[in-house]
Amino acid sequence: MVPALKRSVTLFSFLAVVGCSGGGGSITLDDMPAEASKVLCTKAYECCTPMEASKNPQYGPDQASCETKVRSGLDLIKNFTAQGETKGRVTYNGAQMKTCLDVYAKKTCTELKRSANDMLAECTGAFEPKVAVGGVCNLDTECISSACQGGSINVEGVCKARVAAGADCEEASCIESAYCRSGSLPDGGFGSLCNAKRADGEACQTNEECTTGGCNGRNPDGGMPNMGTCGERGGPGTTCYVTDGCSSTGGFSLLAALVAAAAILLRRRLV
Repeated sequence: MVPALKRSVTLFSFLAVVGCSGGGGSITLDDMPAEASKVLCTKAYECCTPMEASKNPQYGPDQASCETKVRSGLDLIKNFTAQGETKGRVTYNGAQMKTCLDVYAKKTCTELKRSANDMLAECTGAFEPKVAVGGVCNLDTECISSACQGGSINVEGVCKARVAAGADCEEASCIESAYCRSGSLPDGGFGSLCNAKRADGEACQTNEECTTGGCNGRNPDGGMPNMGTCGERGGPGTTCYVTDGCSSTGGFSLLAALVAAAAILLRRRLV
């Protein structure tokens, strides 16, 4: 998986559902994109004002547009998952997805802001990976306790173990307590190394650098140097957790990170 994609797929979890279709306490893989997008966007607009949510291109400018964009990305993930199931690389559990959504529905906006990078225990079994380290893959969800490197549209990658802070992440993904940063190296060269995530109150440039998951207060015009401060996503004084510069995915991990991954996969398919 390329650095941009691997950094996007560090988070994952998910949502509430209103009138799930799928029946019998389960959400089918075919129904997942529509149900998930409805829940993700309903929750976002419950916690954020339309103006706040619209600052994030993924969630704005209104709830209907949010659902369309998110569903489009999850349709791609659905197709990848179906292919993965055919190849024996992943198993989708609709009942576990329903449980995951029900639990997420009960989370408050404050909990979402404070636990932006957490994985709900109820969500971990929604996508059950089947590929061991060294096996062929397309998505992280196919890899057991590892990450898919080099996987993309019509390109198969390899499941590789995640690496700790201080290790090279050019061809590997960092463990959850670290993030991959590209730039000048201590030896004067240029490359990518895993760095320990920053505590609340420390300076940052991206959400992934922060333990809590939010890099707040950055210049909305993107001027440089564009430094923010690590803290709860969205910053103080608001219940919103999806504003641009505060959250690129929003909320726990699972499907939210899948959406981010899908967006990158879609862009790569078009170039």
